[in-house]
Amino acid sequence: WVYTIGIIKEEGTIEGFESQIVDSALWAIFPGKGSMPQSIQEVERRIVSDWLPTSGYEFADGFDVEVYLDDDPTNQSFEVWMPIKKASED
Repeated sequence: WVYTIGIIKEEGTIEGFESQIVDSALWAIFPGKGSMPQSIQEVERRIVSDWLPTSGYEFADGFDVEVYLDDDPTNQSFEVWMPIKKASED
């Protein structure tokens, strides 16, 4: 399991950093707000236990993305992006 912290950069590299391509995907985006890390862990728990089993979708190959929208970790606005695909009918 790899946890990566990154920034969006259109082209080129930054010395001392690696570059990674995030493939296009269908994304389910879940907003959240609150104290970190408890708030984001709760959103991710609800995605897996509540939303995913009833959504008709499943995880797709790719990166899960956490987008932090504020500088204040005690009251952070964020989004959790999950790559998804239509669930297979077994």
